[in-house]
Amino acid sequence: MFDVAIVGYGPVGKLLAILLAQRGHKVAAIDRFASVYALPRAVHFDDETGRLLDQAGVGDAVRKICITRNAPAEFLSGSGDVLLRLQAEAPPNAGWPARNFFHQPELEQILADRAASLPGLSFFGGYEAGRPVQDDAGVTLSLRKLDPADGADEGADEGERVIRAKYLVGCDGANSLVRESIGAPVEDLGCTHDWLVVDFRRDGSQAWPQAGRQYCDPARPTTYVPLGPHAFRMEFMLKAGEGRDDFGTAAAVLAMVARAGLPTQGIEIVRQAIYTFRALWLTRWQSGRIFIAGDAAHLTPPFLGQGLCSGMRDAATLAWKIDLVLAGHAHADVLETYGREREPHVATLIRCAMDYGAVICVTDPEQASKRDSQMLVDGVKTLPAVPRPRLGPGIALADDPHAGYLLPQGRVEHDGAIQSVDQIQRGGFLLLGADADPLANLSEQSRRFLRGIGTQALNVTSSRDVDGVFGPWLARQERRFALVRPDYYVFGTAAHAADVEPMVAALRRQLAASAAASDAPAVARAAAF
Repeated sequence: MFDVAIVGYGPVGKLLAILLAQRGHKVAAIDRFASVYALPRAVHFDDETGRLLDQAGVGDAVRKICITRNAPAEFLSGSGDVLLRLQAEAPPNAGWPARNFFHQPELEQILADRAASLPGLSFFGGYEAGRPVQDDAGVTLSLRKLDPADGADEGADEGERVIRAKYLVGCDGANSLVRESIGAPVEDLGCTHDWLVVDFRRDGSQAWPQAGRQYCDPARPTTYVPLGPHAFRMEFMLKAGEGRDDFGTAAAVLAMVARAGLPTQGIEIVRQAIYTFRALWLTRWQSGRIFIAGDAAHLTPPFLGQGLCSGMRDAATLAWKIDLVLAGHAHADVLETYGREREPHVATLIRCAMDYGAVICVTDPEQASKRDSQMLVDGVKTLPAVPRPRLGPGIALADDPHAGYLLPQGRVEHDGAIQSVDQIQRGGFLLLGADADPLANLSEQSRRFLRGIGTQALNVTSSRDVDGVFGPWLARQERRFALVRPDYYVFGTAAHAADVEPMVAALRRQLAASAAASDAPAVARAAAF
């Protein structure tokens, strides 16, 4: 009997497995491949995702394989004019650059190594999961061993297995079997463009653009993404009637590279595939004890680079909620807030990606000319890289306009060392105060509650706000205190010390903390007070 079974062991599944296993839970991860998938798919993550990788204990290793870009991405017209610049700056002191490019097999291997070091995590590689069956006590999942010819690696364990878990999460991608078992309606924005995605290796003999480019050429909308000194990716929108057979030769692909004005010498095609870019999400992400996350729950066009990032946010949000339920600090009803919070957030990013796609994917020359004229009339437009959406209604202080937004990152001097607040928070809750001890006016009942759920308390004034992030952040909102969730989203804020007790009481009510919420006595989390 496992606490959680995860079907699909890509980056989202691995992050979820790590966040649960390092909190002491027994996790089963199932994937049809027994080792890391060798070909790259996602190539980008943002600063928020970097913070979650830090929480999983792999941030330093991932930094070593990343290429960062601070130059803004450019949107070019068919004639080469710059229509739009998309800024790349992360918020000040975010801890990570806004744009991090990587080779997915390397990232996944780092996550896999971290997961393998955790004693509570069991990996069933080379197995295909059957349709899950749930009852009041858990979920039953049958596993069938795959032959190498079916996609499994050599060395997978023999035979078939049946496992049980209290909860099951489908991180099994766009063709999710787990999603089928939920049977939820889909909100589809109707984006169904086919694109040829090509990964290249280059020898460094030619000069290449250092920033990403979107070629808004009506003859062939094209994307260029630099992945480091020796690699890049290009995506080419297909015309009606085009398919795989039209690009079966290197010459056909290189002709499109040349049309974008990029060198064709010293490059080699590593991989190419045709993808249908979609813009959709499910309107329900849970059925009883079964959940979905990542591409199983939503698909976004790649124009903002937020597909992987959204899946990693899913994993982080679901992990801390499942943890509190399993540890006896929250009622199982808390899990029903997962989809309600995440759906509006991801929908905002998908719609934003669609807006940028509408600029890029114009194929009518007359419409493209009109677009260019409108965008150039006031000069080049510069826009922020990605919006910071608010979570939907869930575990948050009611009527607080600051709840549901991401807490900024920053460093403080604490216990004689300069640390990021994320390091101090350690994957639990954080009670933050400016110019005051946030615990000073709390009852003993509230203190016990906060200790039980692993809350760290921090006065950023006495701890010295090294980067000048948190004091000004609270001051701008006319607040002195904030209670922050393990996924770095704000539960609530308070203007006065007397308001902290009601805020903590509101969190306790929403979690409905009770030892009866779990099959085991409540497990205390490490706290700083």
